[in-house]
Amino acid sequence: MQGAIGATKAQLRSLRDDGVLVPRIAKSKIKSLWRIADGLDLLRELDALAVSFSEGMDGWEDIQSASKRKRLRVGDIIGAVRQAELTLGRITGTTGYRFLAVKKSEINEMAQHLAQSRFHNRDASNDIPASAFARSIGMRSEGWFQSLFEAGHVSAAWMQHPVTNVRILYVSDEDIAAFNRRFLTLPQMQLEFGLHQHTCAARLRAAGVAPFSPNGQDFGSLFERTKVETVVRITRT
Repeated sequence: MQGAIGATKAQLRSLRDDGVLVPRIAKSKIKSLWRIADGLDLLRELDALAVSFSEGMDGWEDIQSASKRKRLRVGDIIGAVRQAELTLGRITGTTGYRFLAVKKSEINEMAQHLAQSRFHNRDASNDIPASAFARSIGMRSEGWFQSLFEAGHVSAAWMQHPVTNVRILYVSDEDIAAFNRRFLTLPQMQLEFGLHQHTCAARLRAAGVAPFSPNGQDFGSLFERTKVETVVRITRT
């Protein structure tokens, strides 16, 4: 797939992690994971949306660099391109995904808008602190959920404590449901699949399923549900 669409390994991983390209088989030990036609369709779609610009022209950066620089999901960037909210460009005379680029100024505006939309007040009557939710699913590292949130992988909201005026990150029932649809931690697997978490971890390692780590970011033992469910089977009786 890398060769077919002209992407680097990191670029293809980001496209996969954000669901832009989905392997036809979610098992790393199978050599032919991809349906090449899916990648070629994506490339044709993006090429049709791209304008040409000269190599070395200021103000452009490739999609992967934009993602890393402003901590945006590649999937969100491509989604904005599809909605005509971002200008997509291609270096004149090149082919392949790696030569597609976006405007830095527009990426800056997108990141600022997303930050403003995340940091807002709302009715917290049924919400719980994100840190408490993280502890409840076995993730006790300080700032763990906030890091996921600020990287754009989960939903939550900052709210101000009425007495101390300290800002606290809260999650609602909807935020938690969205998290659970996408992710699983080892303690959650133990509860859901009826297997000890050490057994779940061993099965994932044996199948080559690695923790969620977009662009090399470390979020601990957090896994994508779609990958877990192909490996860990429910055995509860």
